[in-house]
Amino acid sequence: MSTKNYNNTTRISNSQSNWNPWSLTLFIINPILALINAIKNYKNTYSKNIVWFFIIFYGLTMVSVESSDSTRYIEMFIANNKLTTSFFEYIGVLSFGSTNSIDILEPIISFIISRFTANPHILFGVFGLIFGYFYSRNIWYLLNIVKSRINKKRFLLIFIFAIIIGFWQINGFRFWTAAHIFFYGSIRYLVKKKKNGLIYVVSSVLLHFSFVLPVITLIFYLLIGNRTKYYFVFFVLTLFLSELNLNSVNVVLSTIAPQVFNEKITLYTNQDYAANIISDRLSTRNWRYYFYPLVLKWSAFAFLVVSFLIARVKKLPIFLINILSFSLFFTSISNIVSFIPSGGRFRLVSYLFVFSLAFILIQSKYKTKLLENTFYIASPFLAFYALGQINSFVPSFGSSILTNPIFLMFHISEIALVDLF
Repeated sequence: MSTKNYNNTTRISNSQSNWNPWSLTLFIINPILALINAIKNYKNTYSKNIVWFFIIFYGLTMVSVESSDSTRYIEMFIANNKLTTSFFEYIGVLSFGSTNSIDILEPIISFIISRFTANPHILFGVFGLIFGYFYSRNIWYLLNIVKSRINKKRFLLIFIFAIIIGFWQINGFRFWTAAHIFFYGSIRYLVKKKKNGLIYVVSSVLLHFSFVLPVITLIFYLLIGNRTKYYFVFFVLTLFLSELNLNSVNVVLSTIAPQVFNEKITLYTNQDYAANIISDRLSTRNWRYYFYPLVLKWSAFAFLVVSFLIARVKKLPIFLINILSFSLFFTSISNIVSFIPSGGRFRLVSYLFVFSLAFILIQSKYKTKLLENTFYIASPFLAFYALGQINSFVPSFGSSILTNPIFLMFHISEIALVDLF
């Protein structure tokens, strides 16, 4: 696979229509069937828009899961609906008032939508519109890089990429949307040096302040360049980390970070906060929950090591070296910050790059027997992870997901789909 082949693939995809009357009609009649048809016909460019529309539809029909971030979004949205302040007054309170909010995009979206409706389903429909755009584009960007039709066995890798941060994560809109926006911008810069991709990278901070870390990581990578061997050594060293002192982390981060982030840093590196996070996990999860992240972690690490070995014996295109180098560096950083409460989420962001690399490599002429064997060994474990992910998002599906957009104009059910059975 070469950059030339990638460019040819892009032209082929762009030559097709982004819209298809039949697929749109099917979506209006039955969005679930339209989604299945879009996945089956993924080579058609319009399919990514059907996936996008389905995520909007999911947002409109979603039910809030107790203790999830969505409940807080709904509370804020209802409170915003009752406000009589103007938009500029609201911005002033966000920026200079007692809230001193850093993550400004989500509150702004909530406030604007609240001017027109008090229905939180509309809010999550808008969340789906934003999240779904980047989510669908990220998947199809990888599909466009791979020129040949996906081997059915290897479909698992692109499926894992799609569910690492799945569309149901609009439950936690800020962080997970920021993750897909960061990937959206980064992958375009790593593959084709698209400078406008860096604009999306930086904008991810506006959705969640913590994306300062991935942004700084990318900046360091751009300054250092492709030092794959050194990144690999760094990656291996981070595997042996066993503990970080949170108070020390607090002091270091508070020293180097801008003043506006200090309150958030203090919260996330607080020992009591860490204890509460662990307590919540122990009380709400079954035994399988602890194996899901381990399965994904070691599968990702295995693919990363094998990709590095392939790069040592084969002359890979520069864009693959770019993805490999940044994946090693970013995964190393995420290994370190995973010891901070909620810091483990960055591992999932780094895995987007790892599994995109594995997917591209295994579909290319650069694959090796070692990569094939790694895939076959990892497959049952990744299937186990996939089942866990499916189990986690099913409760947020509203029963109205079985209807269609026309039906939603008259009624949106508050009953979860699982409660019907």
